Amino acid sequence: MDFDALVAVGEMFTPADIEYAARKVSRRAFEHEITHRTGVPAGTDDFLAAITDTRPTLTEQPLTSFDEDIENYLRI
Repeated sequence: MDFDALVAVGEMFTPADIEYAARKVSRRAFEHEITHRTGVPAGTDDFLAAITDTRPTLTEQPLTSFDEDIENYLRI
C-alpha cells in the first residue's frame, strides 16, 4: 500500500470522507471476489480510484474562513 500516494490525493478529505471511500473499496473488492474468485486483496490502485470517485467535504472556502476567524479572534 502506497500511503504517501493516498495522503496526496486525500488532502481535503474529512475522516468521514475517507471512511466512505474505504467502504467503496470494500464493496468493490467483495463484488470482484464474488464474481472472479481471484483471492487478490484491494490495493493502492483500488483506494486511489475510490478516492478520486469521492467528492471531499472540505473546500478552500471554509478553510479560508476558519483561518480568518482564528486570526481575527485569537487571544494572546
